[in-house]
Amino acid sequence: MGWFGDLWSKIKNTASNWYNAAKDTVSNVWNKVSPYVRAIPLVGDKIATGLETVAGAVDKGATGIAKTVTGDIMGGVADLRGAYNTGKEGINKLTNLKQGGMVMNPYRVPQKHHNMFQK
Repeated sequence: MGWFGDLWSKIKNTASNWYNAAKDTVSNVWNKVSPYVRAIPLVGDKIATGLETVAGAVDKGATGIAKTVTGDIMGGVADLRGAYNTGKEGINKLTNLKQGGMVMNPYRVPQKHHNMFQK
């Protein structure tokens, strides 16, 4: 492979180091913020769980990309599929909170929509 192989290894290692540094930073911040989010009445734990699920999906996706780049196509595709499903699950957890009325004021009575062109 020669110089191209050396260059490719340097690119992969640099990208991996940057990703791990970013992941560690975000993880450290989340560990400090998480107790406050979980303390929110009714929804805090659900919000934290949804965010952690989405973060897990991002991590699985990065692992899948790394496997694909290193030549493990089947393992990479499996990880990317798992990342997609996990991310979808996390997003559903977060959006279900809003749809269930738990994030918005549960005492608000929805107003009927009146068509302004009705006579």
